[in-house]
Amino acid sequence: MKPKIDHIHVTVADIKRAEVDAVFARVSAIPAVIVHPPRCYEKYCTDYYAFFFKDSEGIEYEIVNFARTKYFH
Repeated sequence: MKPKIDHIHVTVADIKRAEVDAVFARVSAIPAVIVHPPRCYEKYCTDYYAFFFKDSEGIEYEIVNFARTKYFH
């Protein structure tokens, strides 16, 4: 039996907010369900910027910019 995957977290080092927005624009053009559009999630960190979507099989993805600039200089 295959394990059930229901959430995939994608993070890329040094991705800028504008790049998250660009990925969002491309995802919005395909048959995906946008769960949450791009925004800041200060409950995680002051510079945590992400959006969430589901693919055609219902798997949820998170695309995130998380530079941690407040914590690491």
